[in-house]
Amino acid sequence: MEHEEEGHREAIHLLQATQQALGVTVVPAELKPLEQTLQVTGQIAQDTDRLTHVNAPEAGTLKELLVTIGQRVEEHTPLAVVASNPQQTPIHVFAPRPGLVLGVHASVGASVDTLSSLMTIADLSQVWATFDVYEQDVALVQVGQRIEAQSVAYPDRTFPGTVVFVSPQVDQHTRTIKVRAQVENADYALKLGMFVTGTLYIPMAEETLVVP
Repeated sequence: MEHEEEGHREAIHLLQATQQALGVTVVPAELKPLEQTLQVTGQIAQDTDRLTHVNAPEAGTLKELLVTIGQRVEEHTPLAVVASNPQQTPIHVFAPRPGLVLGVHASVGASVDTLSSLMTIADLSQVWATFDVYEQDVALVQVGQRIEAQSVAYPDRTFPGTVVFVSPQVDQHTRTIKVRAQVENADYALKLGMFVTGTLYIPMAEETLVVP
């Protein structure tokens, strides 16, 4: 019996051609954190911390607008020209940060001051994705977990992100909670209001021997 058990432990060797025919792939095992995944759905929204209102540096008259709504600008891009009071000296208004011009709030010829917003710029290189998580899965979700967002507009791409907020309230109608993630969007591919799916990675063990 002992000899029989030892026989069962013998290694099995397959020729390379046989491995290919069977679709066998040999890969090294490695120590990695073990994770389970949770599929969620959500929507892209503006990160309000990355929204900038641009003001005139001096009171005067708006003489020229150099950008339009929807235009992407870099830091220090000229946005407008203001003629200051009373000297009527032309003053250029520059973008304080890179982003997309979401709104223009003054027209050429209008009086402007240092408190009123000329336009709004949104830095969309990072956006929020707000996901719905069912009540039964709430215990699995924590701030700091990584998530990957996908859109039907870009089926071959994933957008990495991190959970930054878990709502303390359950929706009484859907029995879900809102989970907000900050998602990388360097090329502005994700648009505000776009629907996305998310893969949330939930740690199960710190290090385990796994294969891909």
